Amino acid sequence: MVLRGIGIHFLALPSKTRTTASSSSPVVPPPVAVFWDLDNKPPNTIPPYDAAVRLRLALSSLGPIRFAVAYANSHTFRHVPAPVRTARAARRAFDRLEDSGAVPPPSEPYICRVCGRNFYIHSKLLNHFKIHEREHTKRLRRLDSATGSRYVRLKAQLNFKMEKYRKVARDILVPRVGYGLREELQRAGVSVRIVGDLPETADRALREHMVETMDRGRLGA
Repeated sequence: MVLRGIGIHFLALPSKTRTTASSSSPVVPPPVAVFWDLDNKPPNTIPPYDAAVRLRLALSSLGPIRFAVAYANSHTFRHVPAPVRTARAARRAFDRLEDSGAVPPPSEPYICRVCGRNFYIHSKLLNHFKIHEREHTKRLRRLDSATGSRYVRLKAQLNFKMEKYRKVARDILVPRVGYGLREELQRAGVSVRIVGDLPETADRALREHMVETMDRGRLGA
């Protein structure tokens, strides 16, 4: 069964395990695959992570989600939706007012969620966070230079600090390109595939993937 939305396709195939009419076992819903054409339906009105989580929750009522994949060209990941641009501009304007003293300091401080330090001016928090950026870069370089068992030990040693930094950075740093669409979808469990920039390339790749999935019966495997 194939259900289509605008830019979003839901594919459900019967599993190999079937129930007979005389069986008393409950009917097992078929597994579901999600194919998302980001070129036609990007999550512009709500954060990408929230959009992906809501989509998975909604479709889980049809059956267990076997996999979710999104297709888009590189332009989609460079694009910044109007609501995001507006929010960024408002944040920059408010920061300038804070810096000039035109607005009173907040009743609750801005807290660095990495080290716990408090700041009453947002721009000072941003400047402080550059320290953690440099620390994170050093950790990445240490991992890049390690090999074999040393890499495994070092990754286990640094993993907590690196993951903590990534979670905090998502809320503080503005992505240099786009608005973090690819990273946020992947965080929500959606595989992202980048295709060529010609028109309808993402749609064709998505449909070919759907046909291949149905032909090979991957959902029921």
